[in-house]
Amino acid sequence: MKIIRNLFLFLALLFVTAHEAWAQQTDGTSRLKARITDVGVVASDIMLWTAENQDTHAMDTTVTSESYILWQSNGDLDEQAEQHRIDTEAIRSQHRDKLAASGRRRVKPIEQEGCLHNMFATFEYYVFTFEYPSVDADGQEVMLSGIAACPTKDADEVRDVVIGTHATITANHQSPSAQTKGFKKDDWGVLMSFAAGKKMKLGWRANLTFGVFLPFWPFWMGLGIAAEVKSGEEAFNNNLVILADYEGYGKTSDRAHPYLYQELTARQVVDATRAGIELYKTDPGLSDIRHPIRSDFRSISCGYSQGGSVALATHRYIEQNGLVDELHFVGSLCGDGPYDPMATLMYYMKNDLAGKKMSMPVVLPLIIKGMLDSNPYMKGHQATDYFQTEFLESGIMDWLTEKKMTTGDIENAWKQTGGIFDQDGRVMMRDVMKPECYAYFKHLYDEYQSSFTDKAGIPLPTTRGVLEDLHLAIASNDLTQGWTPQHTILLYHSDADPVVPYENAKSAENRLDGWTVLLTSSENLDHVPAGIDFFQGEKSNIIENFGIRVYVAKKQLCELPWKNQKKGSITSWE
Repeated sequence: MKIIRNLFLFLALLFVTAHEAWAQQTDGTSRLKARITDVGVVASDIMLWTAENQDTHAMDTTVTSESYILWQSNGDLDEQAEQHRIDTEAIRSQHRDKLAASGRRRVKPIEQEGCLHNMFATFEYYVFTFEYPSVDADGQEVMLSGIAACPTKDADEVRDVVIGTHATITANHQSPSAQTKGFKKDDWGVLMSFAAGKKMKLGWRANLTFGVFLPFWPFWMGLGIAAEVKSGEEAFNNNLVILADYEGYGKTSDRAHPYLYQELTARQVVDATRAGIELYKTDPGLSDIRHPIRSDFRSISCGYSQGGSVALATHRYIEQNGLVDELHFVGSLCGDGPYDPMATLMYYMKNDLAGKKMSMPVVLPLIIKGMLDSNPYMKGHQATDYFQTEFLESGIMDWLTEKKMTTGDIENAWKQTGGIFDQDGRVMMRDVMKPECYAYFKHLYDEYQSSFTDKAGIPLPTTRGVLEDLHLAIASNDLTQGWTPQHTILLYHSDADPVVPYENAKSAENRLDGWTVLLTSSENLDHVPAGIDFFQGEKSNIIENFGIRVYVAKKQLCELPWKNQKKGSITSWE
């Protein structure tokens, strides 16, 4: 008996030691500090509405979607079981009655399978917010926040893990984890809908979304319906979707956001992913809603705009830090991201020399403020080293620090300012940057205008100074140089994007050793419409030329190869 007891104690000690070793990060932070802060259930009704076209007098059918909270723990996880007993169908009925009384036309009845109370489809998923430890730019431990979505009780298992990366925000109330009390229509909302369970099974092949904010103005995406009907085709569902707020938002809104500090943000996103998976597997607060994660699950990073670059940075971080096997990582899907910030500046310079104003002037101070707040090359420098006084007097740096105004709010404020700003809130690059700063980057453009997206790119400065340090800081966040991917990268980019120019995608394609598959939209799409196309995937003529389909259904995320091969050898997971 003594031998058996000692053996048992030895095995128990071995288990505890192994668990502690797993939980300990390489920098000394511990994932055991991660905790769930709230749990809830989101529902969304997809509806067909009919209304008379005022021009043709024909009855047009439109699709709308409304999301709402079925229940929410409000942080009291001990009341989880009681919350489950809420009459959720009554809440649904009240919601539909409210919609019916909102002044819209009556819902057009349809006969398709899956129709519920004249609704085209209804889907639900659980969400939980959480806090987790990571590191800041100084390598110090910091507790960050995030949100995750997972399937509801009608699922059998969690199929895969989606590492979601959100687009640019400038107001803290846009943070993903702040959305549980209303679920506003942001790009993270589309990503989180991938967690929805079997109720997303539709008779139509559909690109199912419920709203997007990309990344500067709100717009509605709704439900895109493909031309043909296929019985029983499922959307990409039953996944665990994890989104970090990024440092500077959510729990850390009092801190600076290290905008486009790619390696740091990627590290924080990966820490959120690892903590989120472990919390989902083990936290008692999720015991009533947990499903097993299948043993051969796969993970993918996915995002648009800033989220597109963070998704690629996350891809790089996972590969370079030996996390591929742990996360079962298979690749990334990136839309219109600033992968090469210097290429973005060169594009802005080209437009300025052609007499064109910046389409979204907030991007430039966002980039440089992010570098000033966090990049080692920029220590000791300040905004007045790079920006014109009149531009700074608009209040932009205070607005970005306070995080109360969205980019749309900032644009509207500039519309009222006058001076260097026109009636649309736009401005010339030369009126934003100090003359010596403008001259520095103009010289680089004059020298390398025909080759800045080539494999070699623009040489780094060999001396240090105010302007050289900015150059070095920008170049240090170039995701197209200094690594060789080992998994497929799907890039989508509009060749007419004036905010995050197409040159970013060309740099990535030219430099990442054949691992990129570039899907080019030639539909003259601006940044926000290109975001709709990225998520909704309606432009099949763009996609079919490459032999793969990019949909916000199974086809969009599932046609990365399980056995990774280079460009031209894309095969299905299934």
